[in-house]
Amino acid sequence: MPTNSRAGRHFWSLSASPVLVLRLLLAGIMLSTGVGVLYAGLNRPAFQNSFPGASTPVVYAAFLVVAGGGFLALIGLWYWRRWAVVLYGGLTVASLVLDVIARAPVVHQIAVVLGASAVLTLVYVNRARFGADGSPGAV
Repeated sequence: MPTNSRAGRHFWSLSASPVLVLRLLLAGIMLSTGVGVLYAGLNRPAFQNSFPGASTPVVYAAFLVVAGGGFLALIGLWYWRRWAVVLYGGLTVASLVLDVIARAPVVHQIAVVLGASAVLTLVYVNRARFGADGSPGAV
């Protein structure tokens, strides 16, 4: 009986599948983004205490729009869409600009940079899956 060496790989090992690692990372960031949007939407005063510059309606709305677009980009990455790579990169830059405007905690800025770096690195490793027409495997 042939053995499948891929079946026993764990995501924390050096031989982990880059697809599995990317999917786990995307799921974690989607969860984090969803919780952040709920926190900002349901508890606006506490959000504004953490992000003092977000007290103006324009900056507050921009945070919600960028987070919603980021969630959309993460879903696109999950389904291997090329447009999602560009959207995610652009929204990462927008998020960092908003963090500076809103005087966000440094921990949030570091999380944005580390998360985006990890996602974009894994997207690069899995670049063959992002087809020219958006379908997996088409190069």
